[in-house]
Amino acid sequence: SDVFLGFHYKVKTGKFIFTPGATLHNYTIKNTRFGTTEKQNDWMVLPDVNVFFEIKKSESLRFNYDISARYTDVNDFAEAYVFNNYNQLFRGNRFLENSLAHNYNLSYFSFNMFNYTNVSGFLNYSRTLEGIKSNTNIVTINQVTTPVNIDSNFPDETFSANGRFSKRIKKIQFRLSGNLSFSKSNNLIGERVLDDMGNIIGSTPTIQTSESFTQNYRTSVRSSFRDWPNFEVGYSYTVNNYDNGGLEQTFYTNRPFANIDVNFLKHFSLIANWDFYNYTDKANTIKNEYTFFNATVYYKKGESSWEFSVQATNILNTEFTNSDSFNDQFNTTNQYFVLPRIVMFVVTYDL
Repeated sequence: SDVFLGFHYKVKTGKFIFTPGATLHNYTIKNTRFGTTEKQNDWMVLPDVNVFFEIKKSESLRFNYDISARYTDVNDFAEAYVFNNYNQLFRGNRFLENSLAHNYNLSYFSFNMFNYTNVSGFLNYSRTLEGIKSNTNIVTINQVTTPVNIDSNFPDETFSANGRFSKRIKKIQFRLSGNLSFSKSNNLIGERVLDDMGNIIGSTPTIQTSESFTQNYRTSVRSSFRDWPNFEVGYSYTVNNYDNGGLEQTFYTNRPFANIDVNFLKHFSLIANWDFYNYTDKANTIKNEYTFFNATVYYKKGESSWEFSVQATNILNTEFTNSDSFNDQFNTTNQYFVLPRIVMFVVTYDL
């Protein structure tokens, strides 16, 4: 349970508005198992502040800072072994404490109605102390994982930044965006301790630092005609860099795309989208290319409640896609098989 009382004070001076405050929390956690009870009763004062700067009527800058207490899910307290996978066991920890996160956010927004230009940007940073981490003992391919509080000398950090720019010239809109995301986490990995005969007699947890850095850039041009076909063409570029305890991997995805929306023969319309993927890695061990093309033709006469359509997905019959992911212990790249070409005739009636 969480019983809290907050206080905030707002001050305006010139173009600045300051809103500092603090919240008093009383967190209570009760865990009863096999006739014994563990109870936590935590009192905390968590500060926060908001600063707003109105540069102009349509341009502003905002800063937020706060400290938050984070408690884990109830499943992490259950001290019983659970199969997560054929080679993964999980055991809870009833003595878990909360973690504290320092959160910073800076945002910028600008909109010009005269030249139809929109600019926005965000910066976010979070630093988590005494985070709840997984203590993983690895024996060949088998794992036993238990959540524990890690020492505050090994904080987790995340940083993200994104910016967007768009400008409209008559019926054509130009867009440009970029996103950066960096995360650093410290994890406990159990190393086997062997006796003189080579038998496992225990494990010694060590700190392993894992880092992930993702970049995504996207540009596009789209139309908004009333009586002409509309289109969107663009290009997206993504880089994922992972470092897990010194094991580095980098993956690249190049993705041009195009969409069209066409009205024809008075009552017909066509919507189609095309995406091409070029997926590679820095080590030149992966190089895959695949395309997705979907299209739908609609027929609706005037104000009729009836609508008929033919929908086709995966027209080029692409067989698989690629993706990569990152967690506390491993970097992985996956190949997923997708459904084959599907064509459907759909009838819709609006009541």
